[in-house]
Amino acid sequence: MSQPEAQADAAPAPGPKVPTRRAPVGGRLAILRDLPRMRTNPLSVWERLYAEHGPVVMQHAGLIKAVHLFGPEANRFLMLDREEIFSAHRSWHMIMGRIFTNGLLLRDGDDHRHHRKIMHQAFKTPVLRAYSSRMNPLIERGLAGWRERTRGFHAFPALKELTLDLAAQVFLGIELGPRVKELNQAFEDTVAASMSIVRLRIPGLEFYRGLRGRESMMAFFGSMIAERRAGHGHDMFSQLCRAETARSSPTPRSSIT
Repeated sequence: MSQPEAQADAAPAPGPKVPTRRAPVGGRLAILRDLPRMRTNPLSVWERLYAEHGPVVMQHAGLIKAVHLFGPEANRFLMLDREEIFSAHRSWHMIMGRIFTNGLLLRDGDDHRHHRKIMHQAFKTPVLRAYSSRMNPLIERGLAGWRERTRGFHAFPALKELTLDLAAQVFLGIELGPRVKELNQAFEDTVAASMSIVRLRIPGLEFYRGLRGRESMMAFFGSMIAERRAGHGHDMFSQLCRAETARSSPTPRSSIT
């Protein structure tokens, strides 16, 4: 028997053709009900979609079609993406591309790995320990301030304030003061704008405030890059400013900000 004949005899018989199915559609008009809830309680929207349509659901969000994958197996398949068939850039760019331009979440493949490697220099074990040693006394001081409040105490704004103050001091190396409050507000406006429904640069709109907040932070961080590169600070921002690419060249300004 010739080699081609042997290979032909050994080839498995073709199995039955598996029909392909479209993901169940969550309803075009339902988006009018779901959009406000996606801002206030997105979990309720996802729970309803899963209960009504199962683990794979297509949802029409205006001009965007979103496919939701629910369950641990789906999350593993999507997050690991071993075959690199999904794109973080194409999805996240529609949501926050104008707000967090050049962010790590907006990169795919080798480009993502390259920038993640640069950022990893600010997350090595000795550096993380230094962050922790600086954070603990600041947290204790913040909690002590909570105990001294005589008026009604609201947990969410207090936690948010403490978190932003920690980020300013530990990750940015900035002492508390009026400038930090302005920076915290700019950050809050920027994050809020990533979920804006009306994305127009019109004064008074949430999206407009986000764009202004981004511009304010870009100018602020950009003005400190040269100083931080020349210094020896242990905060995350200084670490990123001094980080080098694979070719031992300084990290580009656009990658830092």
